[in-house]
Amino acid sequence: MPGIFDRPNDDFNGGLHRLDFHGPVRFLALDLIDVDMGSGETSSVRLIDGAGRVRSYLVPPGFTGDRIQDGTSGVRTLDLVRLDPQPGFASTATGAEDPGFDRDAAIALEVHLGGSGAVDSLRFDPQR
Repeated sequence: MPGIFDRPNDDFNGGLHRLDFHGPVRFLALDLIDVDMGSGETSSVRLIDGAGRVRSYLVPPGFTGDRIQDGTSGVRTLDLVRLDPQPGFASTATGAEDPGFDRDAAIALEVHLGGSGAVDSLRFDPQR
């Protein structure tokens, strides 16, 4: 909508995005945008399975870089299948999960942005 968050950095506070699914899915990847050094705050991504167990990723400032300050695209893909460290532009995202987390039965995704970032291109497979 024109005039409402139509420019990068319009909302510098970040916030929580939650997507709930009607059936189980396997999350594959998510593009994070503008998780740069400017915010100074860590962002996070949480996958939640049907039993309430969680796989989480901590995404520190500098993961994507910044188009204006660093000359990067400002976009970085977070692989939601693997747990090993994922190097970004100037920091590394790390993952952990609750024992028994079922990656084929996830029902929700939460993304907390520490600053004026964004999310795009969520990739997942329905598990019906």
